[in-house]
Amino acid sequence: MNEPLFKNSFIRDKNTAFEIVKGMLLLTFIMKVVYVVFAISLMSTLLIAIIQNRIASLFSVSNMTTYVLLPILLIFMCVVLRTHNTPKGGQSEESFVITDDEMIWTSSNTMRTYAIKDIYMYYETKYYIIVIPKGRTPMIPAIKKDSFTIGNAEDFIEFLKSKGIKVQK
Repeated sequence: MNEPLFKNSFIRDKNTAFEIVKGMLLLTFIMKVVYVVFAISLMSTLLIAIIQNRIASLFSVSNMTTYVLLPILLIFMCVVLRTHNTPKGGQSEESFVITDDEMIWTSSNTMRTYAIKDIYMYYETKYYIIVIPKGRTPMIPAIKKDSFTIGNAEDFIEFLKSKGIKVQK
């Protein structure tokens, strides 16, 4: 194994996991689409009601279902589907060792190894760098920015960029 360029270690608890899930929900493309569709639907409904001078029709059951309840249901479903990443048993110790070629992630005594070339993208939240590997993974690796024991968050982000890994904004 190559020499570690970065090391990171922290305790992940339910609050931490919730923040990671919340950060991903706010940043994912699907949520942006849902918010835009919801806003357009709501604005068009208001505009049509104003043009037709029938504000009361805005609150009819069919309009409420189509323009308000459906996007809310979609958002709720996304939240429910994403919360499977939240640890069920409380705390887990997370550690990351990143070399030039691979990232080794240990969580709840389970070790996963990802080739750096197999990292698809990353998200950056206020406190975490969330790394998205190609393919499906049972959990999403999230590296706490202030918990580096070798290297730091800024250098790690520059490392990811230098490897051609794109940031999801």
